[in-house]
Amino acid sequence: MPVLALIEFVAAANALLLATAVLLSPQLHRTRARNRFSGFLFCYGWLLTTFMLIDQGWLQPNRGLQIADDAVALLTGALFLDYILGALGRGPMPAWAYAPAPLYLLAVLIGGTTVLQNFQISQVVVVYFLYTVAATFVFFAAHQYRNKKPRHLVFMLAGTWVVHIAQFMRIAWPDVSWIFDLVPLVGTAFMIGLTLLIMSDSRALKEYVRTVSVDHNSLSVEMDVLDEFMRREKPFLDPKLTVESLAIALNISSRQLSEAINRGNDRNFYDYINLYRVQESQVLLSSVDEARTSIEAIGLLVGFRARSTFYEAFRRITGQTPGEYRRSQSL
Repeated sequence: MPVLALIEFVAAANALLLATAVLLSPQLHRTRARNRFSGFLFCYGWLLTTFMLIDQGWLQPNRGLQIADDAVALLTGALFLDYILGALGRGPMPAWAYAPAPLYLLAVLIGGTTVLQNFQISQVVVVYFLYTVAATFVFFAAHQYRNKKPRHLVFMLAGTWVVHIAQFMRIAWPDVSWIFDLVPLVGTAFMIGLTLLIMSDSRALKEYVRTVSVDHNSLSVEMDVLDEFMRREKPFLDPKLTVESLAIALNISSRQLSEAINRGNDRNFYDYINLYRVQESQVLLSSVDEARTSIEAIGLLVGFRARSTFYEAFRRITGQTPGEYRRSQSL
């Protein structure tokens, strides 16, 4: 097997295996972002595989394969934009934005060979390019990322732009052999780089697909993601925590975070945060190691700014004052 074909095979296998891992892993929440990311990887793996097989002469081009490749390429662009929107907390992409792929299949079904003869790969590239332009605009318009750019999104956007440049070079100079090989090489490098980026960070994959978006059909799952983050990271210990700062940490908008909390818990943001602060204070009030720590100090340790706020929240949630709770634990 030629070296180039071997590299392309490895990249395609990486894409398909990574897509399967994302889709089936029991450690990842079943979020829309996970499904879109997995779908994007499956489509990308398909395109790398078919290109490699045709390029090496192991698969003969035919009408059915051309239709499948064109439709998958259009779907890849749509999934890419949808994932970027979800990862940035901008909500799901409108259903009509997926229209190019099914419209193309419908046109082929109705027009048959005539449509295929008039349809060029450059048209697919242009539509995919428009998806990327939209994704790039969304990325730079996301105010919560002005000072913090998620590495995987930066890499995916930059890699996709390089792929587009190679594609347009191939369209402009179709007779230059080394440009013909440039597209699969760039695509291969992009997928291998993305795989290495994920493997280099044990938390990266969860970061990619943990997006909490407001979706009534999966709100319980989304709240599970939020609750897990609260228990693991304990952002509530920061007395200056706001809905905006927590939303940035979760890669969502403050509006989505507020709506998810309101609908999922029937309480506002600060009631939700104070619940975790009170639960943390209960642990400290019950601890023998903290027996000499004053109640006021414990209130400050768990994120309350004032004694009165701590006492009011504690009584509302537990039905006792902090002092009564501590005495009940020592009996």
